[in-house]
Amino acid sequence: MNIKLSRNIFLAAILVCLFAGVYCESLLKNRVIVVVDSSSYQHTHSTFFNDLRSKGYDLDFRALNSATIKLLTYGEYNYDQMIVIASSHMDGKGLTKNKIAEFFDSGRNVFIATDIDSSKTIRQLYNEFGVDIDEYSSRVQDHFNKDSEQDHSYVYSKNIIKQEVFCPQLDKPILYRGAGLTMTPYETYQVYGVLRGEDTTYSYSQERRESVNSGSQVILVSATQGRNNARAVLTGSIEMLSNEFYKNEKYANRQFVNNVIDWNFGLNGVLKVGKITYTRKGEKENSNEYRIKDFLDYSIEIFTYSQKKNSWVPYITDDIVLEFIMLDPYIRQTLTREGKTQVYKASFQIPDKHGIFKLKVKYQKPGFTFIEESNKVTVRPFKHNEYPRYLEQAYPYYFSTWATLIGFLVLVVYFLFHQDKEVSVSKKTD
Repeated sequence: MNIKLSRNIFLAAILVCLFAGVYCESLLKNRVIVVVDSSSYQHTHSTFFNDLRSKGYDLDFRALNSATIKLLTYGEYNYDQMIVIASSHMDGKGLTKNKIAEFFDSGRNVFIATDIDSSKTIRQLYNEFGVDIDEYSSRVQDHFNKDSEQDHSYVYSKNIIKQEVFCPQLDKPILYRGAGLTMTPYETYQVYGVLRGEDTTYSYSQERRESVNSGSQVILVSATQGRNNARAVLTGSIEMLSNEFYKNEKYANRQFVNNVIDWNFGLNGVLKVGKITYTRKGEKENSNEYRIKDFLDYSIEIFTYSQKKNSWVPYITDDIVLEFIMLDPYIRQTLTREGKTQVYKASFQIPDKHGIFKLKVKYQKPGFTFIEESNKVTVRPFKHNEYPRYLEQAYPYYFSTWATLIGFLVLVVYFLFHQDKEVSVSKKTD
């Protein structure tokens, strides 16, 4: 009896440990460090933070220049997401722009909000993500799309990026008050203007008393995605996240920010590659060696994450391209979807060129996870016994050869067996 009881206790302990491990794993995926330069944001922006908690994120608040900020433990990051709401100077004791950049380079996501009084270090931080903040003390203004008759710095805009993976088009505009941004894209990542100013919006420098940028060139919210698929969202307005702006029913700030955060933290626009096959026509097993002029069948499975279904579903598109490359693409073909499945296929004949080729799918659609899949295959020439006995294009030469031979034989026979007729000559007598 004691043995059975001990065994049951042991099994129960194992189950508890397994459950705890799964639970901890889910917490690790949702741990967010929130770095602020003012503790008052926890009250003035409480709705913003409560929305994050309702999605399952565990928020860890830290002061911007606190020495207690510890992103790494034994080489492993303690957080998967980072939120920075600050405009003050980073003195290097706590968080620095280099640490944030390294956090992003490791494949993790960052959300940053600042204001018109942003310090030099905050401006340098924005530069790390391909975004420039307009001149010091400059502010976005609009004399037509405004919320207040007295203060024209309370502007609103419906100029949302057309790619709905960032945010679907909303019926209400977005209220904004802060600094304007401009984009400076780099080769290592792509930068998008998620929310831009209207045609009458401009960024006004109070020092020079002139316009710095105007119209859609004024970026209000920008997004950056690196080659490692890490994502960053940056805005020049802290107030747009506040309770005051959220509760104003004339505007859709809360809905807009929640949609952008979902993209930022990897709940929207995430793609995953499944099984990849490349076979000779009619075969089922992948092969790494082919012969010139073989027919090759290629297929790839692509899924996208559905937040509503909380599962991976087939990704639907018509712009995925397969390239058959040896230094340069020899074949470039659009993949076609097989029915309503997640499988995309292409079939082609290998060109008359032997060497080492790559079957490459490189898919970089704005707002979606970048896909780059490459498979090397060897293409060999015909073996000596695989060449056709006769070539169609050589038929004229074959004909001329046989014609010459037959003509020669006819002449030989003629000269050997032909005899001239003897002509009898008779003398004429008188």
